[in-house]
Amino acid sequence: MDFIVLSRTNKFVFTESIESKAKHMALNHQTGDLDLIFTGSSRAEYQISQRVFKEHGLNTYNLGVAGARLVNFPSIIEKTVCFQPETVVMNISIQTLYDKNWDLPITVALKDIKILLESGAGFMDAGRAIMKFFAGTNRLRLYADPVNSQVRSLYSRFEPVKTNSGNWDNDKIIAPQKKVRNGVGNQDILSIPGCKVMQKNRISDKKISVKCSCGDGILFGSDTDASKLKGIVDLEKINMSKINFINILNHTLNKYGIDLLLIFEPNFYTKYIYDIDNLMGLIEPEIIDNSFILISKEPLLWGDNGHLNYKGRDLYSMLLAERIWDKLKEKKENSLKSGHVDKNSL
Repeated sequence: MDFIVLSRTNKFVFTESIESKAKHMALNHQTGDLDLIFTGSSRAEYQISQRVFKEHGLNTYNLGVAGARLVNFPSIIEKTVCFQPETVVMNISIQTLYDKNWDLPITVALKDIKILLESGAGFMDAGRAIMKFFAGTNRLRLYADPVNSQVRSLYSRFEPVKTNSGNWDNDKIIAPQKKVRNGVGNQDILSIPGCKVMQKNRISDKKISVKCSCGDGILFGSDTDASKLKGIVDLEKINMSKINFINILNHTLNKYGIDLLLIFEPNFYTKYIYDIDNLMGLIEPEIIDNSFILISKEPLLWGDNGHLNYKGRDLYSMLLAERIWDKLKEKKENSLKSGHVDKNSL
């Protein structure tokens, strides 16, 4: 199954798997040419704009993979080391650190289980992870969605048309028959800066999902429902095995001279109450806490209750790029004072 998925991957096409996106990154980037590699789930995939970071002087790749969970990060981060980025950015939801149990994905690799055991996860969580690995069905299920999407796209009116150059041509995307309910039309989708449309799927009459040949994902429309969410949630007991898990990943990257930056992703509507100072004392990599920021209150910036849409994505990427750029600049200036970095590198 790995062979089938990877054989479908090229410079302009990828599927929703760690292996496929890693190969796509390798086909588009060389060792040393990336400042940042963003890792995470579909939330990272849909909320990071590589174009916006490029405009801020930061070369990035979006290694967000739909369905990924915290336990998958060893497999994901392993794919980043050979590119020697300055920083690997790990995107998670703050509530993940307070969940008593580990939310296990469809597939778990041996390297994931190894770090899970080293982190001190409970017997039940480790046992479930091991059972998933040995079940044998996990890998088939992992690729069921991307393979099914490939089949459906053959008959979909949203099918991209391949040009002779092997790239996807935005001008030849077949126009949808209806507009998304919030007023987003086909022309808006065809004119996305920095995105050559690889695939386009209508999720509902309120929302369209677009995958870009650069590795980004974009949601058009807005289908939020705050009535399904709590306004304020108190987070109390930290799951220390997850803290240990993150610190182990940090040590792994540091051995290769790579920094790990942990970002608490923005949430729509819900404000979580927790002790950020306590977390910063326990977690070794630097943290940017974006769990509740201004865009959290704006429903029109969200594609659904969990993902930013194209408006929110650009705004969030701009704010995040400025914060990360400032951090990297400060780090280089400090290194310069120590005589480790040439001034021209700033």
